[in-house]
Amino acid sequence: MTLSSSKLTLYPANWLYNAGVVGFLRVLDAMGEDVEGMLREDGGVEVEGSISPRKYWETMFDIFINEILGDKKRDEWINDLEKFQKQSGDRSNIWKLKVKKVWGTLFNAYSRGFFNANTKELNPGDPNNKLWKNYERFFHKALSPYKNGNSNLVCSFCGRKLDDDEVNEGFHKPFLTSEHNKLLGASPSLRGMPNSFWDLKPNNVVCSTCAFMMIHYFIPLIRISGGSQIFINAPSFKIMWYLNRYAREIYGREKAERVEQILGMSLIEMTLRLNRELSRWTAMNIEVVLKRGDDINFFSLPYEVVRIITNRKVASLLSRINRYDVLNLVLKGDFEGILRMGERMLREGMNSENKGEIEVSQKLFQLHAAISDALKEEVEYDRCANL
Repeated sequence: MTLSSSKLTLYPANWLYNAGVVGFLRVLDAMGEDVEGMLREDGGVEVEGSISPRKYWETMFDIFINEILGDKKRDEWINDLEKFQKQSGDRSNIWKLKVKKVWGTLFNAYSRGFFNANTKELNPGDPNNKLWKNYERFFHKALSPYKNGNSNLVCSFCGRKLDDDEVNEGFHKPFLTSEHNKLLGASPSLRGMPNSFWDLKPNNVVCSTCAFMMIHYFIPLIRISGGSQIFINAPSFKIMWYLNRYAREIYGREKAERVEQILGMSLIEMTLRLNRELSRWTAMNIEVVLKRGDDINFFSLPYEVVRIITNRKVASLLSRINRYDVLNLVLKGDFEGILRMGERMLREGMNSENKGEIEVSQKLFQLHAAISDALKEEVEYDRCANL
């Protein structure tokens, strides 16, 4: 996080925080905000603070009910909303139920402890309601430009000093414990067990901005077969924004079963759509976070493979060939296998006069040549770097 005259600028940190920021951006995108214009080339993201809390909540509700809830629960919620609308006869008040529905689930089931989850104390239709006013205050504080506060407590995520009102639990609960999110591990408070995630330091706290971002961590998680969820983490919010968007599209379209295929195809898609190649630093630090229940694992492709499939010529050929068996060879690093496949398909095509096989074989030869050129470029780069 850094200071800007009118914008809040955020930079990548750990995967949980990064997923939260990408989730926040997905809500803004659904609101019609220009998210792509917020993404910086240095990996950060600049956010304007003039966002309506009410409109934000309505949009978050729609994402929550349409993408996060299971089919059975979604039907229950939709029925509740239809009944509420008929009973009230006032469509303008339906947002009150939307807020109440999401509020208790979000601040209790997904991100416990960051804020008061008791919907009995919430009346979003009353401008003087204490809990709603506290939330609005929290919302605007979270999206304010970076500024050090007046307390001695420092945010464990961004390093900013908290304001005294941020330390007050009526505003939000700043002391990090496993109550906030099971993925944080054991309680790191003075009254609890130190948490290795936080370097065994006591009194770890989280500021309003980082707390608000972490609330959204579950939104960009892509639900794949087998009950697992994935998020593509990278050292740039711009890269994360596009890779996770393309991964979601690809899984919905292709139903790729393997994580490496989803990641590989997302990298190819990004290379072609953005017409850009990844820096070496970025290529080395892209990973897939795999979440199943509370278990977290990480997967990454070899650096050499990432560099090759994000080569524009290679990516273009892989897209045109559009075959999983070819992609799998590249992902495994079996580049000679591509040559062997091309030779076999050429023989079979010539014997059967199958023009389709011959055309594919020619593309495979071109792909092998493009990969060879890309590998030579990497060797030459390393040689020059070591001079």
